[in-house]
Amino acid sequence: MFLPVTKQGERLRTARRAKGLSLQALSELSGVAKKTLVALEHEQWNAHRATLVAVAAALETPVEELFDGRGTS
Repeated sequence: MFLPVTKQGERLRTARRAKGLSLQALSELSGVAKKTLVALEHEQWNAHRATLVAVAAALETPVEELFDGRGTS
């Protein structure tokens, strides 16, 4: 049974893991610092839109789906 992830950090972590990426690998693909990704996954930091776009692009996921929860079921 699929349970939708409701929190941004959990959605980010789920998407990253689904792609088989480590935090380091996502950092290298997105150009976003690993410590920033950790903070995002733990919902300890509100990122600039450019950061969110870079992470979403690296994950090949629409930014709205990843961070706003739109388009998820």
